[in-house]
Amino acid sequence: MNEAHITLPVLTIYGTGTVPCREECLVICTELSSFASTQYNNFNFNSMCKFGDNYLGCNELGIFKLDGDTYNNIQIDAFFELLLSDFGIINQKRVRELYIGYETSGSLIFTLKTDDGNEKTYVMTAKKGNQRQHGGKIRISRIDKGRYWALKIENVDGCDFSVDSIKGMVIVHEKEP
Repeated sequence: MNEAHITLPVLTIYGTGTVPCREECLVICTELSSFASTQYNNFNFNSMCKFGDNYLGCNELGIFKLDGDTYNNIQIDAFFELLLSDFGIINQKRVRELYIGYETSGSLIFTLKTDDGNEKTYVMTAKKGNQRQHGGKIRISRIDKGRYWALKIENVDGCDFSVDSIKGMVIVHEKEP
């Protein structure tokens, strides 16, 4: 029996991939220093962390670096909603203006809702062509009033954004509800 020695080439494989997401996925992350929570829908990870300068997501398929501006070449839609509030005042009120401190690489949509179901949408576009700290004012319609108000802020076309402050001018009606 003759023995033959075969030298095989070194095999190197590089690849990228995506993780299929289940519709029922919900991830809640909590910043431990401030106990601020963020909720992610359809994010198929059972744990997340920041390791050095990288954000990582883990599931049964492995560990994934979370970076980039898209997911499967789809823009990432993001929003947050503030809780319904009466601003500590029991009277009916009108919100006349909102002053926003923010950063964005595009435009943001602000949706203001009252407790009686009225809803108005306003769009704010960064005045500068770069993603730096901005300040802006939204003039609110004089028509809507309510005791409770809520605000939703969302990105347009998957733009990156952060909101640092929100202040409002509130006109209080003298008559209690």
